[in-house]
Amino acid sequence: MSRPSVYITRLIPQENIDALRAEFDVEVNMEDRALSPAELKEKVRGKSAVVSLLTDGITGEIRGPLVFSAITGGTQTQHWRGGGLGRSLI
Repeated sequence: MSRPSVYITRLIPQENIDALRAEFDVEVNMEDRALSPAELKEKVRGKSAVVSLLTDGITGEIRGPLVFSAITGGTQTQHWRGGGLGRSLI
């Protein structure tokens, strides 16, 4: 059985990436820039969830995956869309 997949839109602390990798197949945008809407749409296609920064500007065009806003400055804010996993990922 394949594991759920997660796309991380920007670099977040490595410990958080490692925690996600323990349970999910993870792909990370290694570029230090926000992706264009078209790039983001392509990257999240087929993913179970997206971890984004609040500044990434996730729009209604990103349909399907569960969307989380990521950790910044030691805090965590979650935005849930779609089906829920019922627990914190990070």
